[in-house]
Amino acid sequence: MPRTGTDADIDPAAEDPTPQLDAWRREGRRVVRSEAMGGAWLVLGHREVQRVLDDPETFSSAYALGGRPSRTLPPAVVAELPAFPCEDVTGVVDIDPPAHDPLRATVLAAWSGPRINPLAGTVRAAARELAAGLARRERADLVADYAVPLVHRFMAAALCVPEEDVPRVAAWAQDMATLLSPGPEEPKAEAARRLRAYEEWATAFLGTVPPDGGGVLSVYLHGHGHAVPAMSYANVVHNLLVHWVAGTVTTAHVISGTCYELLRRRELWEWARAAPQERARQAVEETFRYAAPHRGLVRATTRACVLAGHPLPAGSLVLPLLGSANRDEEHLADACSYDPDRPAATPRGHLAFGRGVHACPGANPARMEARTAVAELLTGLPRLALAGPAEPPRLPSLHFDGLAALPVAPSGA
Repeated sequence: MPRTGTDADIDPAAEDPTPQLDAWRREGRRVVRSEAMGGAWLVLGHREVQRVLDDPETFSSAYALGGRPSRTLPPAVVAELPAFPCEDVTGVVDIDPPAHDPLRATVLAAWSGPRINPLAGTVRAAARELAAGLARRERADLVADYAVPLVHRFMAAALCVPEEDVPRVAAWAQDMATLLSPGPEEPKAEAARRLRAYEEWATAFLGTVPPDGGGVLSVYLHGHGHAVPAMSYANVVHNLLVHWVAGTVTTAHVISGTCYELLRRRELWEWARAAPQERARQAVEETFRYAAPHRGLVRATTRACVLAGHPLPAGSLVLPLLGSANRDEEHLADACSYDPDRPAATPRGHLAFGRGVHACPGANPARMEARTAVAELLTGLPRLALAGPAEPPRLPSLHFDGLAALPVAPSGA
């Protein structure tokens, strides 16, 4: 029987699990049972993660976000919820085919090229403006002062959220993330209370979205043609926040993570500066692979199966770890090294965006934002340098992996 590895357990929400996951894979541990994760099986290897993602009939996504909030939260928190989380809402990632298919068709249509590509100019202008602001400062935080405001501007433009409402919507999105993540009861109750104000705001705001506005929310609310149905109203209210989190946190992590990797080895920064557009693309793609910003979402087995030699009974919780799969050296040579010039750093060479029926519908917008953000720094702030600790602080999270801050000197150290 393969060893489980629970003698050296980890909690991704409390620590960076990457060193331990790398060590387990080197020891041949492809699947590890974690007591800290409630007995869930952590899937570490590339082929094993790929198998889980490719088989939704065996590995169900129904509890990817823990189930419907009103059914899974403590009663004291449920009592504080507004109406929309008490209905049958889904973030697309937590529903299986065939019920998943029409909802996914709506999301794919909403985030398709004809609606998103025209926003490339908005992202470029915002990146230049923010970079110019950094240039006027002696010290800055590349996360709070550049990556986060940039992705918020893109998401606001995609959803047609008024600029003055962005701080509130971003805060409400974090409240939703609090409800959907493990944690103590009182912060969840506080988040639920604040979401009442969000529901009031959303009711007024969504009433202004025209059926032919061309934006993401227009498709969510009204559908598109005969093949793309509208979402339920509660789902629109729910997904405005869920997709805000999914589309901002991950992309901000990749922007800051790419800059950190390029700046910590100055020769990489200079290499990228020599051809900023193309090499920003390469560096961003390698960051998605090397330090996947989204850890993965829980699956539950619908029937007994065997994974990497481990018998899993029906009802077992399984967490396919995308970042660990990408660093599997049985799949990619020297996978634990950051090399933006590697031939394998291609759009289809990793699992950072998932795979199969739940592959991320926001992959193309995320790539566009991150490439633009890094390229504008390479051209606009050529002397940018790190100005903080050798190991910047990370943001503990079950679902996401990235830097909490990245201190920089815009004009050089």
